[in-house]
Parts: sequence; C-alpha cells; structure tokens
Amino acid sequence: TNFTNSLQQQTKPSSTLLSTPPTTPPTMALFFRQIFDRETCTYTYILANKGKALLIDPVLELVERDAKLIKELGLDLVHI
Repeated sequence: TNFTNSLQQQTKPSSTLLSTPPTTPPTMALFFRQIFDRETCTYTYILANKGKALLIDPVLELVERDAKLIKELGLDLVHI
C-alpha cells in the first residue's frame, strides 16, 4: 500500500536486522517487532500501542540500535 511504501522510505533502517517495515502505523494499532542478535543468539522485542513502546529483553550492547529504531518508528519508549 501507499502507507507501507511511505513508511519504508521514512524509516530507512541501518541494519539488515531492522529491514522489515511495520505492517501497521505504530501510532494507530498494536505494533510488534522481534529483533534477533546473532552474536548473543537472543531476541529483543518492541511492543507498542498508540505510540507508546516497551522494550523486552534488550541486549545491553545493542541498546543504542534499539533506541534508534524506536525513534525512527516515531514511538515513545515508556518501559524497558
């Protein structure tokens, strides 16, 4: 759809781990993103609703990556 194409152009992820665009606007619906880290073999999750996000099981060394993605998606991080 036009919205998905527009969102892909706006977010421009910097990592292949972050290359999948969201399927719904994060400020309007429930949003879920699973991010796998190959080095630690762990998953981090971003869950959001109405523009408010929480970060589940972040990898300490990759917190900057996660914060950047949350900002690119236009979400406000409210809980880790």
